[in-house]
Amino acid sequence: MFSTRTPPRPTLPNRPTADQRATQEKWTDDDNKVRCYILASISNELQRQHEDLKTAKEMLTHLKELYGEQSRSARFEVSKRLFKAKMHEGQSVHDHCLTMIKDLEELKKLDVKIDKELQVDLILQSLSVSYGQFIVNYYMNKIECTNAELFNMLVTTEGTLKSSKGWVLAVERAFSSKRKSNWKKKPVKKHKTENKPKMEASKNKAVDKGKYFPPQC
Repeated sequence: MFSTRTPPRPTLPNRPTADQRATQEKWTDDDNKVRCYILASISNELQRQHEDLKTAKEMLTHLKELYGEQSRSARFEVSKRLFKAKMHEGQSVHDHCLTMIKDLEELKKLDVKIDKELQVDLILQSLSVSYGQFIVNYYMNKIECTNAELFNMLVTTEGTLKSSKGWVLAVERAFSSKRKSNWKKKPVKKHKTENKPKMEASKNKAVDKGKYFPPQC
């Protein structure tokens, strides 16, 4: 990326020395090279707009005026995605982290400086709840790593979480089905034992009603 912070063209005194002339010639050659690089990297229409400008600095200043607002808008959109990013439960950490790293690199291209620690913080805070223990261990152990190293660590952790979670779910389902089967059997058994004495009692009452007891003198 070119910068507008280029040294000004050296001015020559009325009686320049050989060294002063050589310095100015070198500056002119270097500036012409930069102008050629700029013209080669832009569209034909932009080339026509900039070919009459005398120095590379003039070209860069004009390009900045043309696209400065677009760069600011692009920075806003990328920053918004980064700070609002949140990984959903079950989403691939591989794809999520690649998107985060891509946006971080995009901000760097737009001249936005984010230190390494903040980059890691942004990635970690965007993870789903399943990675809570990973985040705790990361900060407790004071780990320092690049974005690529953090990416590899998270992909490895994802595989571990998937295998352990599958085992836990299988156990939970087994216990759940066992509890349901026990719950179904008990009410049936209980219903029979409770109703039996009631039925016998009602029969005895019916027999008692049919008996005749003569009056005693």
